[in-house]
Amino acid sequence: MRILQKISTLSIGFISFWVIIGLLGYDVENNLLIILLVLSTIIITFAIAKDTLGNLLSGLIIFIWKPFKQGDFLLINKEEISGILSNVGLMFSKLIDQNQNVIVIPNNLLLSNQISISQGKNYLITLYYRTSSFHNVDKIRKSLIHSATITNYIESKPRPIVLLHDLHGSEITLELTCFTTKYNQIDKIKSNIRTNFLKELKH
Repeated sequence: MRILQKISTLSIGFISFWVIIGLLGYDVENNLLIILLVLSTIIITFAIAKDTLGNLLSGLIIFIWKPFKQGDFLLINKEEISGILSNVGLMFSKLIDQNQNVIVIPNNLLLSNQISISQGKNYLITLYYRTSSFHNVDKIRKSLIHSATITNYIESKPRPIVLLHDLHGSEITLELTCFTTKYNQIDKIKSNIRTNFLKELKH
């Protein structure tokens, strides 16, 4: 509400300024387009700043107070969005729904809605693989998924998935995301996935 009040105050002040300028003899009519553009810029800037600041503050709150963690199942009641929380960023967070779709959600949406949380015992495992072999990307993606699937203690729900993490020049980085309930064995599980993946590549 304070942001809207500031926008209204600035808009009224801006319009009043040009009315006074017009009364003093300045040709306001021929500069109406410039006036409208400046006014629109002010309003849009404040609107963007409001959303950006809200997401940043929400991200910091989630990082500090941790109302939910990676691996928790979240149901955003009002938006009818649900899934397992796979990543919390400074501006946005990611959920993986039951169809293995990745849903990107602004952080302020997570804090401004009523959310049902199922505190799961799933812990996120993320592995990255960089390659310059673009024509083998699909094969590599399938190999990563299969390597995780056959590794002990990797959960079948949600299933392991591979996303495009980064594309830089002639190299592409793939991101494998999967979950386990064995928190104290995560390093060993990662090592086993890598071993299985290297075996897959040799076939």
